[in-house]
Amino acid sequence: MINEKLFETEDYLLTEIDFEKDPEVDARYTLDLRYAKYWCDGFTRPLSKNEMKKRYEKIEKKVDESGSVMHFAIRQKQDEKLIGYLRFEWVLWTNGVGWLKIAIADEEQTEKVLEQLVPLALNYSFLELNLFRVEMDVPAYEVAYPSILEKNGFQCDAINREVYYHDGRYWNGFTFGILKPEWKSI
Repeated sequence: MINEKLFETEDYLLTEIDFEKDPEVDARYTLDLRYAKYWCDGFTRPLSKNEMKKRYEKIEKKVDESGSVMHFAIRQKQDEKLIGYLRFEWVLWTNGVGWLKIAIADEEQTEKVLEQLVPLALNYSFLELNLFRVEMDVPAYEVAYPSILEKNGFQCDAINREVYYHDGRYWNGFTFGILKPEWKSI
């Protein structure tokens, strides 16, 4: 993996959580319920700074204790402004499989960010973590994701019909996956 930058692209950085600044910023972002859905397992709602800080603490505890969760803050390189997160929700080390989630607060920025972060995440997954498969679940209302994932070698492995409720209607969910040999061939 010589000369590969693991945690930065031309415009973005993957960093640790800043427990002083990030909770307030992410709490503001959850006013957009599309983004809040990435943080809320149950009832989707805006989160307070303290609620967000508690979620960060839970994530850090999972990272420390499980050895199978990795969380990165996504920041703009120019000003280090927090714009979302990249997380390996779960890694099954015995099978070499990781579940990836990328959440971008500003929907209009999503495509540009994904174009740079998906290849970075795959480099990290396959070259550093030595995974064999990476999966990503995507709601159909996240329109920027499918084409960028496919451009980076992902295939749609499954469609879950009308599994997400968003903006007054039900949406399909897609499970995208890529194998290490497929990634190597692109």
